[in-house]
This record gives sequence, structure tokens and C-alpha cells, in this order.
Amino acid sequence: MPVLAPSHTWDRERARYFGHRREFAMFGAGLGVRARILAIALVPSLALVVIGVGSAAYSVEGSRQSEQWAKGLQRAITPTLELIKAVQVERHLTMAYLTGDSSATVRLPAARQRFDIAARRLLESSNDLQRVHDSAIVDDTVSFNLLADNLAKVRAAADAKKLPVLQAYTFYNHVVDGVTLGSGVAQQAGPDASAVGISESLRLLSAVDAISRSYAVGYVLVTAGSNAYLPFTEFIQQAGYYHTSIGRLAVETDTTERARINAIVMSADWSQLSAIESAVSQRAVIEVAYESSGRSPRSIVDQGAPYLPLMVGQWQSAATGVDQALINLWIADSDRTQALAADRAHRSAIRALEVGVALLTISLSAIVVAVFLAGRIIQRLQRLGGRTLEFAYDSLPAILQSLRDGRPVEPMIAIDESLLLDYGRDKID
Repeated sequence: MPVLAPSHTWDRERARYFGHRREFAMFGAGLGVRARILAIALVPSLALVVIGVGSAAYSVEGSRQSEQWAKGLQRAITPTLELIKAVQVERHLTMAYLTGDSSATVRLPAARQRFDIAARRLLESSNDLQRVHDSAIVDDTVSFNLLADNLAKVRAAADAKKLPVLQAYTFYNHVVDGVTLGSGVAQQAGPDASAVGISESLRLLSAVDAISRSYAVGYVLVTAGSNAYLPFTEFIQQAGYYHTSIGRLAVETDTTERARINAIVMSADWSQLSAIESAVSQRAVIEVAYESSGRSPRSIVDQGAPYLPLMVGQWQSAATGVDQALINLWIADSDRTQALAADRAHRSAIRALEVGVALLTISLSAIVVAVFLAGRIIQRLQRLGGRTLEFAYDSLPAILQSLRDGRPVEPMIAIDESLLLDYGRDKID
């Protein structure tokens, strides 16, 4: 008959078991199951934390970039308009100088200096935008240097009066077109661009320059006559273009802008400008008729051409008034558009930050719950192992001894109730 070990032997075995577990836990060698359970609980939660925080950070950064871009475009409005105005003034004075206007000789150096300063300031604004979003705006330094080289050649030829008036007119037109198109590209490259707003902005800028072009051409045609060497059709095209563009914008824009455009169209400056443009256009028709017939243009003007309703100075004042009114409209529209874009970007950044905080809170809560549940499972496993050993070392030998002695044993009575392994209906049961 096998002899059961004394009770102190079971106590020693039990102590050795729990002692090994404490040693293993201290040095990490016994954390295999614990680590696996915690990993199962923590890995998805940590992944959710990384994804949530990363997505929120990306959204916040994108919104911050959109806001900076909108503010950068707002800052670029002033240097853009200054350069356009500077080009327009130099274009007009250069054309007047080439056709013999002595007053342009004195004013031209200051206009050129204004052009140079405005170009440098716009280049600085472009570089600021490039630092915000370098993939959208290319480095304009090369283009600026090329413009400076060509501009120096044009100015030198103009000073020597070896530059045809039409060539000077075309060169400055290309400069304004480049600035206008560049403004549209900068707006379109933004993260929150509106194609409709950009189209209206470009049309408004083009109309503003068309007024300047028609005045520059008309002024030379009126003051220089046949020495202008410019086609009358250019004056008619430019005047007709801005009238048509402003009329279409008045129909297509919203109520607020429509009211402002109608106010410009109903102004005295607009009426005076339209009247003198009509007179110059009639003269253009007569001029073309005389050129085709081979007769003297002056005699045909005397016979049927209308007198100009305004003096040249009044014409310039009316053109400047309408031009400035449209520029103010463009500034207000651009400020409103960019302010709305900046506000949308700011709200988007706040929403992204709120979503990120919510995701982080949920993820941390999930981690806490996962750690708590994993701890409960580990505690159940520990109790299961401990009570199993207690049952094997204490209750089971007593039951076996009673059986050997021939005494009846009721298992549920013989077993201490504290050792009952009631752990639910899962696999740990």
C-alpha cells in the first residue's frame, strides 16, 4: 500500500510552487501567459491610439496649412495690386514718351522705380507662400531675373526711342497677364480653392487692366494721331472687353456684389468714360475709312468726326475712378474669400483636434478596460492554479485516506467550500 507523504511535505511543495511563481514574476521568466493576455488586450487599443492620434495630427496640420495659405494670400493682395498699377503706369508713360509726350519724360523714372520695388515685394510674398506649401508654388527667382533682364532691354530701347510703341504695349501687357495668371494659380493651388471664386477674380482683374489698356491706347491715338502706330481696333477691343465682362459679372455674381457693380456702372465716372470711348471709337471708324480710301485723315475728321466730350485730364480722371472702384471691389471680394477660407480652416483644425482628443480618450479608456479585464483573467488563472494545488495537497489526500480506511466519503461534504472551482462556464472552468 502506498504511503501518503506527511502534511509538512505538502506544505513544503505548496510553498515551493508559490515561491517559484514569485521568483519567476520578479525576473520576468514566468510572465509568458500574462504577457500574451495583456498583448491581446493592449495591441488593438494601442493601434487605435496610434491611428487616432496620427489622423488627428494630420488633419490639424492640413487645416493649419490651409489657414496659413489663406492668410498668405491676403498678405499678397497689396503687393499684387501695387505691381499691376506700377506696370500700368509705366506702360502708359512709356507709350506716351515714345510718341513724343514731353511730360512723360519727367514722370517715367519714378514710375520705373515703383515697378522695381513692387516686383521685389511680390517676389517676397511668393516666397512666403512657397514656404507654406512648397509643392504648389515654384521658386519665382529665375522668372524674376528673366523679367529684370528683358525689362532692362525694353527700357534701354525706349530711352533710345528705338522701341516701337506696339512692342512696348505688348511687353507690358504680357507682364500684367503673368501677374494676373500667377494670382489665379496661387489661389487654385491652395488647399481650399474655389474654382468659381477664382474665375470671378481673374475676370475682374482682367477687366481692370482692360480699362488701363484702353486708356493708354486711346490717349496715344488722340494725342499722337498717325504717329501712334497703333491699330484703332485694339482700343475698341479693350473697351468692349471690359464693358462686356463687367456686365456679365453683374448678372452672375451674388446680390451684394451685383449691387456694388451696378453702382459703379451708374456712376458719373463710368458715364464719362463711356462717352469719350464712344467718341474715340467713332473717330477710329472714320480713321479706318480714310486709310482705306487713301485720303488725308485730318480732312475726314473735320468733316464728320465728333469732338471729344472730355479733356484728356478728365478722361484720365474718369478712367482712374472706374479702375479704382473695380480694384476696391476685387480687394473686398478677395478679402472675403480668403477670410472665409481661413475661418473654415480654423474651424476644421478645431474639429480635428476635438476628434483627436475624443479618439485618444476612447483609446485610453479601452486600454484601461482591457488591462482591468486582463488582470481579472490573470487573477482567475492564479486562483485556479492555487486552489487546484490546495485541493490536490489537502483535500484529495484526506479523501483517499478515508477511502483506504473504508469510511464512506461524500465528496461535496469532504471538500472545503472555499476550494470549489466555480469560475463560470468558459474554457477556464
